[in-house]
Amino acid sequence: MRVGVRGDGRSSACTRAIDNDHGGYVRTHGATVPEIGSALLPGPYRIPHYLAEVPLRAHEQDADGHLPRPGPLRGHLRPRAPHRHNRESFAPSTRDVRRRNLITPAEMPYDVGTGGLAVHTIYDTGDYPALLEPR
Repeated sequence: MRVGVRGDGRSSACTRAIDNDHGGYVRTHGATVPEIGSALLPGPYRIPHYLAEVPLRAHEQDADGHLPRPGPLRGHLRPRAPHRHNRESFAPSTRDVRRRNLITPAEMPYDVGTGGLAVHTIYDTGDYPALLEPR
């Protein structure tokens, strides 16, 4: 993942490559998980320019026929995608830099600009800056 940040700490762009190993064949919904996962990677952050590349790779099984065969998994990557983005792009940053890039309640509904399965990712509610406040 590569994230561009301006001098004022606001994110400007993000590119992400997701390696998607399909084993010996691609099942009916084999591309569903990486497609939705890449749409969710921006998480609760405002990123004006985002690009995810998800090459699908298939190869022969090993001599014993062992390869995981991907298929649809309910909710897979929903918690992992934003967590991964948060860790990779804003982990070393201060709380203020993270807060500056979070989508605010006043911006709801917020069209993330991504989508999966021909549906736009739109956040309709949430107070993400409040999550950074100590309890």
